[in-house]
Amino acid sequence: MESTEKTSDQAAGRGRTYSEEMIRSKNILIMSSLKEVVRSYYVEAKWFIEGHLPPFEEYLETALITCTYCYIATSSLLGIQSAIKEDFEWLSKKPKMLVAALTVCRVVDDIATYETEKDRGQVATGIECYMKEYGATKEEAMAKFAEISTNACKDSNRENVCHKSRDILMNIIINVERLVDVTYKNNEDGYTHPHKVLKPHIIALLVDHIKI
Repeated sequence: MESTEKTSDQAAGRGRTYSEEMIRSKNILIMSSLKEVVRSYYVEAKWFIEGHLPPFEEYLETALITCTYCYIATSSLLGIQSAIKEDFEWLSKKPKMLVAALTVCRVVDDIATYETEKDRGQVATGIECYMKEYGATKEEAMAKFAEISTNACKDSNRENVCHKSRDILMNIIINVERLVDVTYKNNEDGYTHPHKVLKPHIIALLVDHIKI
């Protein structure tokens, strides 16, 4: 919370003219998003401790929040000079474009991290929830998750075309999906194994010179 307040102060220091009411409104919306993440983490922690395997839809409702991209998209607006209060409010209502991005993030992550989470004793994974509820095999569940991701990408593309007046927000959301695509390319877990998956990209971008 202190970090968010400092970011708002820094934005004001860079010449962004916000009224106190606008800053307060933005901070409230960002804090609301952060609290939602914390509450959802608590739910997942209870599932883990109790060894509880929730119904798939219940799992997904919570897991869309704990992927954290809703909070990331909202808080990233603080660094955008042209962002206005209505942009924050639009994201807080979880429009279809954002839900599509969250869905992509969640199910792609679940496919890539399934074995790792299983090895550390995590029961309530998306794959396990789907397998139990629908009597599916692991391969069938993963295929279904890939289908869900593909359909969510289609929703994202359609919404992007329909909301050209919100180009800044669209770019933020699409960039989140791009990040997921890079991090979990070929079903590899880039968060757990960054040295293998992400390090080459970082070196190529920031260390190696571009040959012209």
